[in-house]
Amino acid sequence: MFATVLKEITGYFDRRALLSSFLPTLVAAGVLVVAAVWSALDPRVAVRLWAALPGLVQALLIVGFLVVVALWSFALVNLRPVADQVFQGRWGESAPLTALARVRTARHRDARARDLRADERLELHEAALLQAVESLPRPGEPGTPFDGEPAAELEAVERAWGDAAALPSERASATLPGLSARLAALAATGAPELDDPRFARLVATATRLAGRFLQDVRSHRATVQQRLFVLYPDDPVDVVPTAIGNILLAAEQHPRLRYGLDPVVIWSRLQPLLPDPFAAALKDAKASLDLMLTLAAYLIAVGVPVVVLAAVSAPLGPGALGWSCLVAALVVIAALVRLRRPLVVAALAAALLSLPVVLLSVTAPPALATVLRAGAGVVLVAAVLVLAMVVHAGAKEAALAFSDQLKSAFDLHRRLVLHELGLEPPADLAAERALWLDVCQFLYRGDPPVSPGFRYRTDPPGGDPLGAGVRG
Repeated sequence: MFATVLKEITGYFDRRALLSSFLPTLVAAGVLVVAAVWSALDPRVAVRLWAALPGLVQALLIVGFLVVVALWSFALVNLRPVADQVFQGRWGESAPLTALARVRTARHRDARARDLRADERLELHEAALLQAVESLPRPGEPGTPFDGEPAAELEAVERAWGDAAALPSERASATLPGLSARLAALAATGAPELDDPRFARLVATATRLAGRFLQDVRSHRATVQQRLFVLYPDDPVDVVPTAIGNILLAAEQHPRLRYGLDPVVIWSRLQPLLPDPFAAALKDAKASLDLMLTLAAYLIAVGVPVVVLAAVSAPLGPGALGWSCLVAALVVIAALVRLRRPLVVAALAAALLSLPVVLLSVTAPPALATVLRAGAGVVLVAAVLVLAMVVHAGAKEAALAFSDQLKSAFDLHRRLVLHELGLEPPADLAAERALWLDVCQFLYRGDPPVSPGFRYRTDPPGGDPLGAGVRG
């Protein structure tokens, strides 16, 4: 009976809505029902009462439960844009939320500023190391000879390069340009001492070290630039209070910066034109993001009340509450390890583990029962919050995948919109930016186009949208 009704109801959902809305809602509602029954009745009594009900009553209860879950899932699907606004940091104008948004925005703004400063610093180091590489001696290249004793200078330069090999890449950028210049000046003397194979080995070692340091700095800078590219919008656009909001804002800004088009105006025209495989991948990425956000929301909205109810109503002493607190304490300790402060973690771990040990080993006297229940509630709520943070971190990864799909949609398929509008494809990037400005202004405000590139095609309609240079 249950399987039949469930199959009929889930038939109204597509696969993505089923995974991201209906199934999480079904699990959350089931947990609420079980927690409510467990707090009111002994589990064995509840099972006997259910078995005593007539089959028709059981069927009606199951159908009613599934209908309520389905209705809420339908509402959740339709309220998804509102939920997205919340997770993206658009929280309204109330004073407490405005204050929270101000604090969170300042935190993300500072993080972006740190990455921008790091990128500028690494750019200077990269330029210095590139100069060091280019200053190394090359056969047949003229240079200013060293004015001094070549043998002594060779010894000094060899020692200096040996010391530089142990330096970090960023510190080496201050030393290597001068050492490369000294090595080049020494090579320009043409002294007999330079015929020693030791000099050739020194040049090879210097070339290898300078290249390694340059590659390290470039790799570090690429990591910083990747964070700036995917995690934050570019200046002058300000950040928003949430990490997911900033990721999606950066994706929205991408086509505006690259091609000069307004993604809000163009997206509704582009989305129906996307090829089926790409559209399916984009919908899957959005469904994964929706699922993680739904799970995070249900962990807070359902998980916290359920564990508080368990802490208040579950029997003390050895039993389910004690084992639950033990598992919760281990979850919280695993999160505390990230503090990287061993003494603090050890003290908190001892305090957290002492509660389930007491619950599992003794029957608490009445005077201690309230304290134990309060401690159990704190530990269980902390574990639920940790799990919500883990799920939210997964939502950030899903948001990165979804934002990458959005950027790719504009990178690869934006010209399909021009084709369907009957416009000639632009000849270069400058012409494309001017054309998109005209198209967006025309669609949004009705302004007449002024770009000379705004020209209608003369080929018959229904031509190949991927031909004649239309592919993005």
